[in-house]
Amino acid sequence: MIETQYPPEVEKYLASIFESLVEQDFYADEDIIEFAYEATRKVAGPMLLEQWLAGEMNFEEDGWFEKMLKLIIVHGRMMSLEKKGLIGSIDDEHGEEVFFTTGNGRELLKKMENI
Repeated sequence: MIETQYPPEVEKYLASIFESLVEQDFYADEDIIEFAYEATRKVAGPMLLEQWLAGEMNFEEDGWFEKMLKLIIVHGRMMSLEKKGLIGSIDDEHGEEVFFTTGNGRELLKKMENI
């Protein structure tokens, strides 16, 4: 996987957010520690870049930080399910990641329906 490189100021904010969340055990609490770095870069990177391009780094605006944390959790959990082989992902024609259930995922869903 090729890691996206951001402008130095954005990289600084990314590193600061990641380190702060590690110190606060955010990832351990959410059981996504294995995917913490990748999930944070994938979610927070574009969000920070958008603010940087707009000329202001405002984390207080409209629940921005809370939204970012929720998306990190979701993305980390999706990566966990993908590693377990329950879902897969591809990039669509717009470069957006699209998830789908795999054969193993569909089997598990059928078993759960019978419980």
